[in-house]
Amino acid sequence: MVFLFLIPGLMFRYSLFQGSIVKRPFGAVNVVFSTVSILIYSAGILVSFVVLLKVLILVTNLIYHYRFPIDFIDDTGKFFLIYNSVRYSVINFIFEFPEKAAFTFLAICIWALVLTEVVKQLAMRIPAIGRLMYGPLAPLLSQEHNGTGIFTCFVLTKIADGNKRIMYAGYPEEVSLKGASTIDHIVIREPIKFYLRLGRDRPLSTLATSQPVSTATSSSYIYLSGDEIENVHFEGFYLS
Repeated sequence: MVFLFLIPGLMFRYSLFQGSIVKRPFGAVNVVFSTVSILIYSAGILVSFVVLLKVLILVTNLIYHYRFPIDFIDDTGKFFLIYNSVRYSVINFIFEFPEKAAFTFLAICIWALVLTEVVKQLAMRIPAIGRLMYGPLAPLLSQEHNGTGIFTCFVLTKIADGNKRIMYAGYPEEVSLKGASTIDHIVIREPIKFYLRLGRDRPLSTLATSQPVSTATSSSYIYLSGDEIENVHFEGFYLS
């Protein structure tokens, strides 16, 4: 029963990051953050679904004078379903009417997907919601949504050889964030590897003479763990 309650939240969380560069993996280090977020998502989806259904029932009754056979009530903190004027607990309703329970659960899952698309659109337009869902990279995603352009990154790694540090540049295919918005890993498409030399006056790089890892007839990706990353510079070039 608890697992069924969590499924809409899991669907919401998974769908929210589909098609987005920024990801929040299920297996994040901060298990508490992931668990609490899924519980909040599931509770919000179920509550909004009940409210939506109550509004639809009320509007239908007013317009067509038709009384739905199903309703929901809260009695001293306990949730009950009313079906054909008989009150059932959630467990009893599932066992008594498995087909109707399955249909209701399917409707909740569809509602979770609808809410996902709504939240995605709001996150691209309202900074507070965007940062809540996608972390500090939300402004870049918002600009990418509003116009076409190129999203690039430069990654400074912790791999050193004397005063030289290895860097990578390319197009971020996936930026996975942990609970505290720290980087879990980055996947870069068509990466370029070069060195950053810490000079006496200013850092010098070999970017101008570097060669891409991929060729004109191939495409390549590189996976960089957060433990290997010192810093990342993201940059977007947009054409409205």
